[in-house]
Amino acid sequence: MESKDQQYLTKNQQFPVDLDSSKTIHDAFIIAYSVGNGDVVVGFDNLIKTFKAKNYPFKIYHCYNPEDMKTVLVNECAKYIWIFGHGWCGGTAFKWKPISNGIFHRKSENISILRYSDLLEDDEAIFPKKLFIGQFHCNHASKKDSSRITLPEVLMDKDTDPGQYFVSDFYNYHLSIWFSTRKLVKNLERTPFDAGETSKNKN
Repeated sequence: MESKDQQYLTKNQQFPVDLDSSKTIHDAFIIAYSVGNGDVVVGFDNLIKTFKAKNYPFKIYHCYNPEDMKTVLVNECAKYIWIFGHGWCGGTAFKWKPISNGIFHRKSENISILRYSDLLEDDEAIFPKKLFIGQFHCNHASKKDSSRITLPEVLMDKDTDPGQYFVSDFYNYHLSIWFSTRKLVKNLERTPFDAGETSKNKN
């Protein structure tokens, strides 16, 4: 049986339904998939209900590897980024277990990562700047990767108000993600899609 959040995902891939994500400024809800991580979609009920009630455009992006996620980040109209999945403070991890004769190898994983510092070139971002970034994956310091530069540090201005991004101090769990999304949408302000926020050149 699908959870409430999974039902929301199935029925609400984007809003409005005819959204042109290459021309309309919108919130990008990124799901960074790993095997067995269905629990990371918690909080989508808070987001989707609020966005639809206020006519705020959004699109859910299903990302299975770093290149999928880069495709979202390079979109100049995806001004507001919400990332759900597995990771650490410095990046997102995509974890897959190889299959042999239809059986998962529990101890063996194929892991690919998007290290946020790799989006910099000569200390300058090579992707468009964003107006909001939320890292709803775990944000602890990794023992396997020394990079600790967060995505807001890469794709947002240095003087950005802390209220314009979300990076938890450590691990994120079901309840912490749900309450964090609920708190953030309470004070959320966007331009409704029917009020003219359709130009990718708008700040």
